[in-house]
Parts: sequence; structure tokens; C-alpha cells
Amino acid sequence: MANSVHIMEPHWNPMIESQAVDRVHRIGQKQDIEVVRYVVHDSIDFYVRWVQNHKLHMVRESLSSSSQQNAETVSDVRWKKLLEFLQ
Repeated sequence: MANSVHIMEPHWNPMIESQAVDRVHRIGQKQDIEVVRYVVHDSIDFYVRWVQNHKLHMVRESLSSSSQQNAETVSDVRWKKLLEFLQ
């Protein structure tokens, strides 16, 4: 059985990576799972990881908060951050 996952390119949707890791966790898996993510600093991969973290943060906030917040959409934040990154 496999016990490691190597993510060579981050995906815009963090749930895609989560699903890949979860596929290694299966019935009968007894070994620890190792996840290796390859991300080059100051690259588009680095920016994609930032977007992933921001999306996960927004999901957590929306699930834990009962009141509606006047937050920017993921798309707005993503474009602002991308423009910052490209400058």
C-alpha cells in the first residue's frame, strides 16, 4: 500500500489536494501517511498556496460565524493578491 503523496503542483481548489491525500488513507492502512508539497518561493505555486490557505480560512470563518460579515469575495482577494504578486 502507498504511504506517501507528492503534490508537484498546487491546485486552486484545496479540496482536490485533500481528496488525493484522503485516497491514501484507506481501510487497512496501518502506516503513517507522508505528504510532500513542492512549492517554490516567490513563484506562482507560492501564490496558489496563499489562495488555498485564504479559501480554507474563509470556509472556516463562514462555518463558525452565525452572523453575516461584509467580507471581500475570494475572487476579489485573489485578483488583488495576484496583481501584488506580479508587480
